[in-house]
Amino acid sequence: MVVDVGYAPTGLPYTKPRSPVIMKSTKSRGIMHSVFERGTVRLICDDDFRKFRGVLINEYEDSFALYGVIRGSEEPSTSQECPMNITIVDCETADKYELLNVNVKLEVFQHPVTLAEHTVIKIDHPALKFETTEVLIGNKADVAIHRYIDPKYSEADKKVLVGQMVLKVVAQERTAPTSRRLSECISPSCTEEVIEQTNDFLA
Repeated sequence: MVVDVGYAPTGLPYTKPRSPVIMKSTKSRGIMHSVFERGTVRLICDDDFRKFRGVLINEYEDSFALYGVIRGSEEPSTSQECPMNITIVDCETADKYELLNVNVKLEVFQHPVTLAEHTVIKIDHPALKFETTEVLIGNKADVAIHRYIDPKYSEADKKVLVGQMVLKVVAQERTAPTSRRLSECISPSCTEEVIEQTNDFLA
């Protein structure tokens, strides 16, 4: 505590507090967003598995668009996991969530009827889990692409990967920090209390 020492007119010593000390402080604030969903996903992938797109539809028919792209110059391989950046968009609110460096594993899936083998993807991440349980080909794939994804991606040999997905994403949207003025009271009578002044009633 800093004070000025002097003498009162009575001749008795007294202490005179100086002006309040002005300090600056900033408080980072943000808005929390979260999405916890479970539903059926239909995905289409590029031939080289560098990109995928699709949609998740939950039990209430709410939909979430999914986009994945491989990171940097990584090359997909059926024997390893490929790091990808995945974007999730709430189709109703347009809220967007991005998951970076998610390991996407390429696996071999055998069709239960034709016994043909197809390369599919599997994702096991704390925020996103997906496993292919069905592969649509031919006319079934074409119908699914037109109905759930986008007709412009319909191709004769395009395959649709179907499976259950679980999303558990929590993100914070940061806004500009607010500035606060702190006045430190240094008078002995106020026991060094700190009075905070701000023009933000929510601060």
